[in-house]
Amino acid sequence: MCHLPEDLISRLLTAAHSAPSVGLMQLSRFIVIRDPAIRSDVYGVFERANVQAAASYAGGRREQYADLKLEGILEAPQNLCVLCDSGSGRGHGLGRQTMPETALYSTVCAIHNLWLAARSEGVVVGWVSILDPEKLREVLHIPAHLTLVACLCLHYVNGFDSEPDLERHGWERRVPVDLPVPTIEIQIFTKIQQSSYRATSAVTCWEPSSLQTRLAAFCLSGCFSYPLAVV
Repeated sequence: MCHLPEDLISRLLTAAHSAPSVGLMQLSRFIVIRDPAIRSDVYGVFERANVQAAASYAGGRREQYADLKLEGILEAPQNLCVLCDSGSGRGHGLGRQTMPETALYSTVCAIHNLWLAARSEGVVVGWVSILDPEKLREVLHIPAHLTLVACLCLHYVNGFDSEPDLERHGWERRVPVDLPVPTIEIQIFTKIQQSSYRATSAVTCWEPSSLQTRLAAFCLSGCFSYPLAVV
């Protein structure tokens, strides 16, 4: 099997490592999978999970599911497992005392960076989530203190389609970016006294850009000092 060039893998991992991370932890860890025997074991983990997933559907939806291409574990020239070391002392806990989950979010940011860098190199990335995490941990001998986040398949393509595979195969349709989101009522409060507040305005938001524009206008006018969103 032909693997991705070492210099390309290095560029992709550098992009991932350069992603923003809470407290500058740089807590993402990577396993580059090349051994065919290990790939075969990973595929076995997928197969068992896929059978269970297929059984959760019925009728035409189950047939549709069976026709989907949901992994490239054996065919892709490169498999990559991404882990999160959320217990790392780097960053000295900054930003995680109240939201410890930001450690995992940081690893997702790293994956996103890698994904974009791969696309610029003509490489497609597939995220295989139909896997039993504990079985995959056993196959890859992942230490207990590391959290499994993603199993990725990377391979070259001649071009990128204008629509996702799932949309092309009729599994689901994308929502247009200009479709109104459900109405969100937001009240802007102005601090009058230390212990009392009064509402000065209500904003009905149909899309993020509308909300951002209106809030920016309020900020510039100086009409409030403490915004509070009620959703």
